[in-house]
Amino acid sequence: MKALILAGGSMECADMYYASRFLSYDPFVYIETGGRRCLAVYCQEVERAAADSGADEVWDQDEFLATSETDAVSPGMWLPAVVVGAAQRVGVTAAVVPDWFPTAGSDALRAAGIEVTVDAMVIRRRRRAKSPAEVVAIEGALRVTEASLELIRARLRQASTSAGGVLQLEGQALTSEILHNEVRALYAMHRCEGELPIIAGGAQGAEGFGIGAGPLRAGEPIVCDIFPRHSETRFYGDMTRVFCVGEPPPELARVHDSARRANELGRALVRPGVRGSEVYAAVCEQLRGEGYATPLHTAAAGDSRAVSFAPFLGHGLGLDLHEEWIGLDPASDEPLREGDVVTVEPELYRAGWGCVRVEDVVLVTADGCRMLSRFDYELL
Repeated sequence: MKALILAGGSMECADMYYASRFLSYDPFVYIETGGRRCLAVYCQEVERAAADSGADEVWDQDEFLATSETDAVSPGMWLPAVVVGAAQRVGVTAAVVPDWFPTAGSDALRAAGIEVTVDAMVIRRRRRAKSPAEVVAIEGALRVTEASLELIRARLRQASTSAGGVLQLEGQALTSEILHNEVRALYAMHRCEGELPIIAGGAQGAEGFGIGAGPLRAGEPIVCDIFPRHSETRFYGDMTRVFCVGEPPPELARVHDSARRANELGRALVRPGVRGSEVYAAVCEQLRGEGYATPLHTAAAGDSRAVSFAPFLGHGLGLDLHEEWIGLDPASDEPLREGDVVTVEPELYRAGWGCVRVEDVVLVTADGCRMLSRFDYELL
């Protein structure tokens, strides 16, 4: 009998959660065969796992561990022992496992005479097309994302400017760290969680995906990349906007306009059947015409507008922040399909100056795409 077998914790592994519908920090085993779904979980989680997962059978994983002192399983090998015991109970002779499956578990299955095949996409193929309910969940996370951006903008509007352009709020310098904390507090109010958002001012914005630190200043790009995960649905939101306190310098205004136009073009091209690499190439061509360097083109020597376009344009979004099996970059040769949810986020940057990234989320529909984001593009 051939079966799908997963093993691990589902709190941070989206594949594990998607298949089992049971959320747990503790590792457990999931087996699926012939429409039958079985879980082997921590002893105190059996009742909750049965209620949440809807599985056909839920077992106490201690049933698969030897109890005699001479046969006791070593601490590092208990999960492989549960994997083998559960597989044998179901009658598995061949197993399909994802690429993240524990190596010790695969070794234990093979040692027990069970054939193991690795398929990285075995769950991800199911996750790719988002159901209507999953789209609603993403939209819910996006509303919190937008509320976070509005909070940041409100704080920037309230700030005054001191000597050197440093922003001041309530008698102290307004820093990335202060806004990080306020955004995380807003997450908690809306039952969301997540890593520290990116709130990076000036040249810090061009330093990869550094989250930003220290005082923020007027007249510079402030990149705000917000990506909360809803603690109940487990789906992510993701949006980026750039703000500037005071009149934006001409170069910043120009670069921001170019990024907005690139965002508009990218969204206009997203539809079923188009390859992500084709969308990326079209955006690169437009930016080349505006004088920017791209990974597909080199800006003319001495071009005063030599700001570079990033080597990506977008990624899948769902239970993972970056669902990398679909996206908009030079290597994305998989055609988009109805139900895909992707970001469109052109980024223009230059070391020592900063970054402008304008990111939205779209749902691929039967004849194009539908915008899931709802936040304006005001820079000032």
